[in-house]
Amino acid sequence: MSVYLGIDVGTTNLKVAAFDAHGQLCAYHSEPTPRRELGPGSAEMDPLLIWERVLTGLRCVCAAVGKDVRSIGVSSMGEAGLLCDRDGKPLSDFMVWYDSRPQPIVEAFLKTHDAQEVFMQTGQIPAVKYGLMKLLWLRREKPALFRQARHWLSVEDWILFCLTGEYATDESIASRTMAFDVRTRSWSSRILSSVGMEPELFSPVFPGGTPVGTVRGGLAQELGLPSGTIVSTGGHDHACAAVSINIVSPGVMLDSMGTAEVLMTAADAPLLEKKLFDGQYCVYPHCGPLPYRIVSSNQSCGACIEWYLNTFGSHFRRSAAQPADAYRAMTELAASAADTESGVLFLPFIRGAVENPFLKGSFLGMDDSNTEAEYVRAIIDGLGYEIRHQMTGLEVLTGTPVQIVRVVGGPSKSPLIMQRKAVTQNCRIDVPQCTEAACKGAAILAAIAAGDLSFSQIAELAPPGTRYDPQPGDPAQQTYRRYLSAREVLNTWYRQKGAEQHV
Repeated sequence: MSVYLGIDVGTTNLKVAAFDAHGQLCAYHSEPTPRRELGPGSAEMDPLLIWERVLTGLRCVCAAVGKDVRSIGVSSMGEAGLLCDRDGKPLSDFMVWYDSRPQPIVEAFLKTHDAQEVFMQTGQIPAVKYGLMKLLWLRREKPALFRQARHWLSVEDWILFCLTGEYATDESIASRTMAFDVRTRSWSSRILSSVGMEPELFSPVFPGGTPVGTVRGGLAQELGLPSGTIVSTGGHDHACAAVSINIVSPGVMLDSMGTAEVLMTAADAPLLEKKLFDGQYCVYPHCGPLPYRIVSSNQSCGACIEWYLNTFGSHFRRSAAQPADAYRAMTELAASAADTESGVLFLPFIRGAVENPFLKGSFLGMDDSNTEAEYVRAIIDGLGYEIRHQMTGLEVLTGTPVQIVRVVGGPSKSPLIMQRKAVTQNCRIDVPQCTEAACKGAAILAAIAAGDLSFSQIAELAPPGTRYDPQPGDPAQQTYRRYLSAREVLNTWYRQKGAEQHV
């Protein structure tokens, strides 16, 4: 029996999973991703500790299936990166994707670069999260360290290097640096030369599902893996999740709910048009017969729920035997809220918004009659309204109405959240029978890299799941219009306030 491993290093959890040739889960291990919050909007990860925990996961999974493993694929969070010397020794910790310390760098960059022109090359709109902004910040703040650096590695690159000793990345992760030309599918000499950097600082780029080497001999022996076990590129965790549930058909969209929430649809060409720029969408290549992905995101999804549990929901934590129990108790409380208009709106921008990093989260419409259940329901509904707003924009931009949204990620396990999603987004929601979507997508790409699977066969590995439909007459349709009005007002107000602070 052939088995394929998927490694996924996410913002919250780090996972290793094994799947057989039919896409069935054979073995699994998960650990919290080691992350240090350094202050508001600032976080780092120790690369050696990351690798140590990946090794722990590999040891656990390989103890069950090691001798049958054919290949390994790697998925990771997008924009985090670190500097390494010529031997691959880390010189810095990973700056996590939401680290906002480079914001002054973004503002300086935009004084010398036209944002729309950057988008037309890279498919990305200049923002603080991108790897290039972190590189420029490190060059300014830690010049001695930067002068020693010979490599900039994403999380995916780092794990591939630790496994094989080879430098490689995939096109989706390369795009998250904002230094990759998505038309030529190569590092942008134009962008890099404009900021005084060389393409050689970055890893060679391949489509997802490309073999980059084999597991190092000593490591393969330690893990009980066959000699010559293939290691392949995977990609951005959301892109890998899309592979796992076969997001290739018009009118079908991925909704990946993690710490952030990402909407994604596939296209056969990079739609680098002004209307996508104006809509604050991004475009990047990944793999397959429809190789491009059009992406929209809310930077605060699971982060909003964690914020509530940590700040106001400590009683859920105290009474929970397991972390998941607190989450379950919170959603059960939300289910007790009546399906009526409570008046409470939640705008889920606790980590800003793609189009406005200054935008803040808000509760609106509160009075002394509101219950905790209504506040929790408002958080869940606010997440749905924001994604509906973005989904509507994608429909307009692509000219294709969304018929089905396929949802993956931790919140997809909650029937209450999924039913509220169907109501607030006013569309059909499908939750595929897919355990650990990003891991599974990376494993599928590993199977393709090994020559054991083709892209045309992926649909066979994506069985149908649970369906949720909108409920006619739900007051959410009226509330959504209030949400849009409040969003517009607050977006304008915080943009003006942010501009005043940075004069």
